[in-house]
Amino acid sequence: MALALRRAGHLKPEIRLAQAVSEFEAKLSREEKARFNIRKSQSLASPPTIQDQKLTGTTVVDV
Repeated sequence: MALALRRAGHLKPEIRLAQAVSEFEAKLSREEKARFNIRKSQSLASPPTIQDQKLTGTTVVDV
């Protein structure tokens, strides 16, 4: 486990994110995976909106 964590530090952030999502998805039930995949497909079909940012708790600052 410690070796895996050490190796993960050398990976690009995009790869680490993909691994984390994959591990998360692996722990879901069949029903949860189906819903997750639907949401994932929907998110890939359109760019994020302000509403998406509000849902994640991200603070939006006007510049």
